[in-house]
Order: sequence, then C-alpha cells, then structure tokens
Amino acid sequence: MHVVSGSIVSQKKFKDRLQILQNKCIRFVLNLDSRSHLDVSHFKRLNWLPFQKRVDSITLSHVYKVKHKKAPEYLYEHFTPSRLSSHIQNQVQ
Repeated sequence: MHVVSGSIVSQKKFKDRLQILQNKCIRFVLNLDSRSHLDVSHFKRLNWLPFQKRVDSITLSHVYKVKHKKAPEYLYEHFTPSRLSSHIQNQVQ
C-alpha cells in the first residue's frame, strides 16, 4: 500500500511540474514577467488548456472512441463495459 501512495505522490509532483512548465511557456510566449499571475484569459489567448484539463480531455476522447468503436481494436481489450448506476442514469436523463 505504501508503494501505491508513494506512486500517487510522485505522479502529483510530476503533474505539478508539468503545470509549472506550461505556465513558464505561457509567460515566455506572451512576453510576461516571470512572476506575473496567470489566469484563464492567458490560456484562452493561446487557445491552450491547463495541463490537468488537457489530460482529462484526451482521456475522455479515448474513452468515447473506444465506446463508439472508433478506436483501434487493440484498445478494446483494456476496457470492460459497465452500466451506469441508476443514480447517474437519472441525472443524465
């Protein structure tokens, strides 16, 4: 269990570092001061998503493609179909 939690911590640190790198890139591209605050408008100006939202978007895109048989076949073996719980189904409808 300790290894799993350590792995999660290292993944979070890695994601944090990638977000910091993305922020530095935005400041460079927009010619901003290295300590200037970034907000949503900076990301929109470049048509970029923050790192975690980009990861979520790509993940959801892959799941959609697998579910609707638009992905390569080798990906299907990594997914097992499941039914939505009735609580979620009621919210969707």
